[in-house]
Amino acid sequence: MGPRRRPSPSPRPSERLRSARRPDRDRAPEPAADTKCQRPGPDSSPGRSPPEVGLVAAGSSGGIPGHRRLQAPNPVWHASCIASAPGEHTGVKQSELMGTGAEGGYGPLVVASRATFTRDPRPSSGARDRVGELERWLARREQAAAALAAVGRDLVQAFDPYLVGQRITDSVWELVGTESAVLFRLDPATGDLISVAASGNVGSFEGPTLVLPRGTGLEGLAVRERRLVSSPNLLTDPRVGRGPDRRRVARGPCRAGVSVPLAVQGRVIGVLGVGDRVGRAFAAEEIRLIEAFADQAALSLEQARLYEEARRRGAVLEERRTLLQTTLENLGQGVSVVDGSLCLVAWNRQFLDLLGFPPEFGHVGKSFEDFVRYGAVHGEYGPGDPEAHVRDQVEQARRSDPRVFERVRPDGRVIEVRASPMPGGGFVGTYTDVTERKRRDEALRRSEAQLRQAQKMDAVGRLADGVAHDFNNLLTVVAGRSEILLRQFPPDDPRRRHADLIQEAAFRAADLTRQLLAFSRKQVLQPKILDFDALVEGMHGILGRMIGEHIELRCQCQAGGAIKADPSQLDHIIVNLAVNARDAMPAGGVLTLETATVDLDEARVQSHEGARPGPHRLLAVTDTGAGMDTEMRAHLFEPGTGLGLATVYGIVKQSGGHVIVSSGPGQGTRVEIYFPVVAERPESADPVMRDVGLPGGTESILLVEDQEEVRTLAREVLQMLGYAVREASNGREALRQVDAQADAIDLLVTDVVMPQIGGRDLATQLLARRPGLRVLYMSGHTDDTVVRHGVHDPGVAFLQKPFTPETLAVRVREILDRPSG
Repeated sequence: MGPRRRPSPSPRPSERLRSARRPDRDRAPEPAADTKCQRPGPDSSPGRSPPEVGLVAAGSSGGIPGHRRLQAPNPVWHASCIASAPGEHTGVKQSELMGTGAEGGYGPLVVASRATFTRDPRPSSGARDRVGELERWLARREQAAAALAAVGRDLVQAFDPYLVGQRITDSVWELVGTESAVLFRLDPATGDLISVAASGNVGSFEGPTLVLPRGTGLEGLAVRERRLVSSPNLLTDPRVGRGPDRRRVARGPCRAGVSVPLAVQGRVIGVLGVGDRVGRAFAAEEIRLIEAFADQAALSLEQARLYEEARRRGAVLEERRTLLQTTLENLGQGVSVVDGSLCLVAWNRQFLDLLGFPPEFGHVGKSFEDFVRYGAVHGEYGPGDPEAHVRDQVEQARRSDPRVFERVRPDGRVIEVRASPMPGGGFVGTYTDVTERKRRDEALRRSEAQLRQAQKMDAVGRLADGVAHDFNNLLTVVAGRSEILLRQFPPDDPRRRHADLIQEAAFRAADLTRQLLAFSRKQVLQPKILDFDALVEGMHGILGRMIGEHIELRCQCQAGGAIKADPSQLDHIIVNLAVNARDAMPAGGVLTLETATVDLDEARVQSHEGARPGPHRLLAVTDTGAGMDTEMRAHLFEPGTGLGLATVYGIVKQSGGHVIVSSGPGQGTRVEIYFPVVAERPESADPVMRDVGLPGGTESILLVEDQEEVRTLAREVLQMLGYAVREASNGREALRQVDAQADAIDLLVTDVVMPQIGGRDLATQLLARRPGLRVLYMSGHTDDTVVRHGVHDPGVAFLQKPFTPETLAVRVREILDRPSG
């Protein structure tokens, strides 16, 4: 702000004030000849008593030198002569102001000037003139007090140092009657003095402000010495610098001056400089007035500095708060910060959204108890008294213990809550929606359980595969030889009983092998397109006899699409489930068989390994028995449970379906089996085998089998049926025979797994030599082994060991009777 220039047309107020007083304006009016003046007090003596000007606290008797912060001036005039003693009168002029006294108390202050006269009681015209002059003198002091009050008002109402500074320099310039008054602030970085406000004639300078380099001028001297300095002639004062500094003074209008350093808590922050014509000597009262305004100026500059510092800190805090809030909003989880009094101090939108709080809850100071009460009323903490929930939650929060727990919200979402205590009380809460993670964990748990189950099945399967081949070869020989004996004995031959027992034991052993392979999902299935409902209804009579009359059998079948499965294995599933249900109802009950068509969606098949969405045929077997607990259901399909449901599980999984079991103690058991629906039409039932004789022929057959007992049995059976049979113990021998003889070969009957050359490779090489050759594969190995050897492809003829002479005869004739090509 540029210096204020003095208007030229009218005289300044100081001139008006100067014209109304004596040349020695710092002296009180001289008393008349008949008037004696004395200073009031116990040690007063005759003589002149100079007027005393100062700030007096209302209600106190002591004066307060200097000034303090003044507010709301309320001038009250009290012009009177007060009799202090017989023959004495005191003239008083005072103003009441609001401010802070020396002792720190805030209240009314009195600015007062007092002069005490002792005179003869007889009236005197000279005395009356002196009283008038005293009134004018007191008026000037009142003007100074009003100016100080105005500055105090500005200090209270504004933090602008330029506004307050301009009023200060204007007041000093007018009241003291000088050429100029300039308020400088000290630049702490450079030490330069930079003008804040100026009044009067300050001369010319460059730029918007007047800058005094560090340590120059009377002002710089005041800064260095940290005290008031004055000089009647700056050009001759040795304390003022030489060179440029002296030339600056010489060019300016002022030769005399007073500079008062502005100090706050021992720090010099600026200077109030007053300049006038050469030879000007400043009276003590003028010095005190300048110092009073200097104090106000120091307060203004410090107040502005503190305000600016507070504003800057506020801006930094706001920037940090914005950064913090932005960070919180981008965390991807809810966050709340509660202080030691359990009031909200920071949060983000996710916190309100995750826990379902309304937006108006998001404000600083919101009570934690309000949040808990809102949640309790809306069912966040389950049933019970909401206020009891509030008390419990608030008590836990006051303990500030670290906690991690999961809360299931009424809408089913699972929220993980972590509460971390803060030093001094309160806590930071983080809230994460873990619903999807819980679902993934559950899916992973199920997958791991399924994997463990599959590993168990695989272990049993490898065991089954290791024994199935040799066991089936032995059973083939036992069953085949017993059937030959039965066909050789007459019906009334007593030896037939022994052969029947042998054959029955072989069949039971073969069935046990099939169950073991079915349980491990390793058996060789021969699936067909089946009429599902016809097959289930066909089991009604057999099941009724099997479960007994104490159990009611109900069949509820709904017509639907066909399925692809091995019919013998499907019979085995139904029988197994019926036997389990019967055993669960020793005292009787109801066994219900149901069929229906069910369309499975993605959600329903996720938890079932290998299941696919789409239409399925449902077979449900329900009993009213004792039911099973959770532990029993967990081990339902494991090995060692009697090969009941474990066998069912293996057959169903191998057929592309899946099983669901529902049960509870005292609630019975329901087993649901789902088979995918196929578009093909059901195949016709197998023709009934004739009991009279076995089909035979005269075709040429090449028999290749590495197990001698099996090979011998098959050769004898085929020869008995009229076929011309050549045999070989392995693939290499078979190739040599074919290459050595040109005779026709109508059918190749070969084992699948043999040393050197397997059955599939042998058939490939012979078909290259004899196009049109028909092939029948046989094996006692499991499904995996047969598949690996490429024999389970559609259209490939296969005979599973163990087989009987009748099965062999029928299968050979069936293949030979097929149209060629």
